[in-house]
Amino acid sequence: MVSECLTFLQVVCGYLFLIIGCRLAQGKRAVLMAATMILTGCSTPVLMQQENQPITSSPYGQRQDALGTLLNQAWKAREAGRPDEAESALGRAMRISPTAPEVYYQLALLRQDQGRLEQSRQLAERALSMGPGFMLEREINHLLRTLLKSK
Repeated sequence: MVSECLTFLQVVCGYLFLIIGCRLAQGKRAVLMAATMILTGCSTPVLMQQENQPITSSPYGQRQDALGTLLNQAWKAREAGRPDEAESALGRAMRISPTAPEVYYQLALLRQDQGRLEQSRQLAERALSMGPGFMLEREINHLLRTLLKSK
């Protein structure tokens, strides 16, 4: 997974807050608040995956819970061209956590691999409706755009 630290942008935004804060308040309190924002921005890296580079290893490999283990097994099986094994692992994952968007996303990828594009789209939309995190939402939207182009 390729990631970048966008601290430069955070520092620039912090300086803008500093300038605006000093202009508006003309006091020590605004300077202190702006300096705090800058330091917070500098110490908090924002990790982003580049969309044009596919994930080549399982993003679930580090998870120690049952759901993570099943998602990891499904990912590896799908990548190895064993769709039946991937489907079995995803079925078990769905029984453990029927509201996990990751399960539906992985199933959507499997359906895409199988050429069942309409089912893939439906599963991706279902995953999106479950409120995935930022990175997963990006991946799902990327899949939906890819499916839309292939129509």
